[in-house]
Amino acid sequence: MKKANKQEMELRAGFAADLLAQGHSCTVVTTRVTEEYQLSRRQARRITAKAMDLIVQDFEEINIERRK
Repeated sequence: MKKANKQEMELRAGFAADLLAQGHSCTVVTTRVTEEYQLSRRQARRITAKAMDLIVQDFEEINIERRK
């Protein structure tokens, strides 16, 4: 299988981020990414981690703070 280009990686991370934002666990997202893109679990975990980083970055940009 050929290596995914930057655009494809962004698409995959976006797919995973959408699932995470819907409330799915990292394990479920990893499984869905594995099935959707026919990847190894290791690669799917990397994509899921990147998706989590995207979500954290979005929260930091809008400056959401937890009330104390």
